[in-house]
This record gives sequence, structure tokens and C-alpha cells, in this order.
Amino acid sequence: MRVCAFCSQSANLTGEHLWSAWIGELLGSRVYKFTRTELDGTKRRWQNDELNARAKVVCEHCNSGWMSDLESRTKPFLKDMILHCKETTLTAGEIALLTAVMFKNTVVADHMHDRRGPFFSLHERHGFRRTLLVPLGFQVWIGSIPDQHGIFSSMDHEMDRTVPLSFHLNAFNYAVGHFAAQSVTSRYFRRNDRRHAPQLYVTQDSAWDQVSIPFWPSIGNSVKWPPSAHMGRDVFDKFFYRWKRLTIGPGLRPFMM
Repeated sequence: MRVCAFCSQSANLTGEHLWSAWIGELLGSRVYKFTRTELDGTKRRWQNDELNARAKVVCEHCNSGWMSDLESRTKPFLKDMILHCKETTLTAGEIALLTAVMFKNTVVADHMHDRRGPFFSLHERHGFRRTLLVPLGFQVWIGSIPDQHGIFSSMDHEMDRTVPLSFHLNAFNYAVGHFAAQSVTSRYFRRNDRRHAPQLYVTQDSAWDQVSIPFWPSIGNSVKWPPSAHMGRDVFDKFFYRWKRLTIGPGLRPFMM
């Protein structure tokens, strides 16, 4: 029996909304077309008149308790960003809330893979449930898309393991309405590197700066959204896969190529 992604409960696993229930209510009834792409490239397609896609990776206690409360706290500032692409200045508290939601979603997406173990440790996931503090190495960028769209997808990328300080990362891509975000968490392969090498953080190429705002770790008390340019669908597809090639840059800082 599968165990909840955030606690030790193993029974009554319920369907966690990939996009919060309040977002489905906000967008209303329409024809939603869904596509799930498996690791081997096979696709499953279906449609519904509600935005109600779910993943059975959490227990009822977590789903209807702290997770529901966390998501509802983002509604006051996120709803107009999603629906109307409204210019918004996010405060330090709102940055922390949205980052916590992104980590929650990142873990849910990671646990939707049933052909490998979880990327995030039990300690990180259980600690987040208790404190809502994201682990070191967790990064988020946010952007905007001109046409309303939805994405909820997770993938892993890795360097050649024979390279010194080689590492792998988990990338999660999220979009709903006009809002888009991406999280990346990096891990060294070797245990000794994880103990002694500098903390891993990746750096986006400067070509992305117009469409992708560094969001977490926080670089100030506020963040203005949307960025200076939207990501069209072709650009977002490239954004989605941009961490496939990795290298170590100056000062042992990993760079996207």
C-alpha cells in the first residue's frame, strides 16, 4: 500500500487536486483537455468539463488539513494573476506562501512517478509538513503566458556521473491561467560531495531574464509580476526542458546551457 508523500499514513489515500479546488471554481465549467505523458513517451488523453485532475499520493488528513489551508491562503493575491494577468507586487509573506505551495506541488508531482523512488527525502517531506519550510537547494522562477494554459509536470535531469562534483536535479513545471512557475532542486550524486561541497544552486542563462523572474531563494522584500515579456507556447516548451544540459560554472555554480 502506498504511503502518503508527507506523513506516515498508508491508508485512505485521496486524490489531491493538481490545480487547487478553488482554481477550478475560479475558472469555471468549460471543456478541459488533459494529456498525461509517461516516462516512456506514451500519452493518455481525456477531457472533462471541470478542472479536477487529481493524484492519489496523499492521505485525507494532509489533503483536507494543512494542504487545503496552505492553498487557500494564496487565493487573495493569486486569483487575479491567474485569471486576468493583473500586475501584482508580491510581499515577502506572499513569496514564502507561494514558494511553499510550489514545493508541495513539486513533491506531489514527484510522487506521481511510479517507476522510481522519491527525489526528496523522508526528512525533507515530513519536515515541510510540520514547518512549511522548504529545503536548502530549492529554487523557483515565475513567469507569465499570454493565453490561458495548464501544466503540471515533473522530470529529472543528470550530469555524467564520472565528472567531479556531478549532480542531478528535479525540475517541476506548473502553469494555470496566465501564471507559470518552475522549481528546481539539485543534489550531488556522491555522499561525500553532499557533506562537504558547497550547496548546489543553478543559474539560468541571461537570455531567460526577460521572461523568467528569480523568485526563491528570495532576493528582496517584494517581487513584481508579470515579467517584461510573456512566454508564448513555443518559448514555454523550451523553458520546460531548459535544464537538460548542465555544466559546472565558475565558483562551482551549476549553469543551464
